[in-house]
Amino acid sequence: MEDEHINPLPCDEMSSPVIESDINSAVLQNHSSQCPTKEISVDCQMEEEHINPLPGDEMSSPIIETDITSPVLQNVFHHYSQCSDRGRISANHRREEKLVNQSSTPVDQWVLLGISLSASEKDSLKEFASLTSSTLAEEWDKTVTHVIVGRNAGDACGRSYEVLMAILSGKWVVTAGWIVDCMVEPIPDLKTCLEKPIPGPEISYEMNFCDGSCTSGYGPTKGRARAAERAPKLFSGLHFCLSAYIDPEDRETIRRLVAAGGGQVLEGISPDRLHENLNKNPAEVYFIYDSGPPRKITSDFDLILGKEIQESIEYAKSGVQVISHTRLLDAILCYDARILERRLQQDV
Repeated sequence: MEDEHINPLPCDEMSSPVIESDINSAVLQNHSSQCPTKEISVDCQMEEEHINPLPGDEMSSPIIETDITSPVLQNVFHHYSQCSDRGRISANHRREEKLVNQSSTPVDQWVLLGISLSASEKDSLKEFASLTSSTLAEEWDKTVTHVIVGRNAGDACGRSYEVLMAILSGKWVVTAGWIVDCMVEPIPDLKTCLEKPIPGPEISYEMNFCDGSCTSGYGPTKGRARAAERAPKLFSGLHFCLSAYIDPEDRETIRRLVAAGGGQVLEGISPDRLHENLNKNPAEVYFIYDSGPPRKITSDFDLILGKEIQESIEYAKSGVQVISHTRLLDAILCYDARILERRLQQDV
């Protein structure tokens, strides 16, 4: 018989069944340090097999007589077998525990978009994507499955286009801690023997942007729930008119947000015509003006501001509710359309 090479690695394809129990033993947690990785080669020359039934047992396993009679060598094989089994049980247990309540989308189909990340968080995200075969996105699009927000991003990132679109689309919005933490403790893959990061449940890292301006928080959670239920979108049935004085770039952003929320932007409709239409067909219509500082201060700033105020007054007379663009963003952030119904003096 030729030489046999016995490789009792913890990642053997023949794995033991998962044992549903709490594995707290230090031996199991540190099994890798107890299992040598070098290969053992043993010469097993065997002339014939002798089947010796055990006393009192008609159907017993065959006992193969070999030249391996050394107690020391037998102990080595026994030790390797124990380490292999324990390693598989521990890795399986930790893997299954982390996969509970995880995104239903396969990991290799994830599309990750990071915003406001630190240098180290960017490195962790790149490494995570490489090890899990997920995709990194440079900007928002409908294929993004996770928006990863830097841990020190601050409250301002909540009103970012990427976060708002993720909420409206029912996608995950999680802190970068989700990526960083799973990179700290990679778990051996039982087939490839390579350590891979196994993400924990995203729900533990989901962002909550609720602040004093919101009547209710947990916008990302609500957005995901509504998308999963295929419920009507946040702005379903609502109509919006945009101020002519909103910056063109901001105007396009608002259009996209309204569309993603299931609302409709009414283009080029005057206050008088809008008033006539509402008398015939009542509807919920909001006029949005830009309450933020101008991108550039010009000599005619006061003149433009006066025109914008007059425009808002005319639309208010037509029967629509006048709101600031920040009110729209807060409604998305908290996934609560009731925020749009507040009084004008609350917009600052």
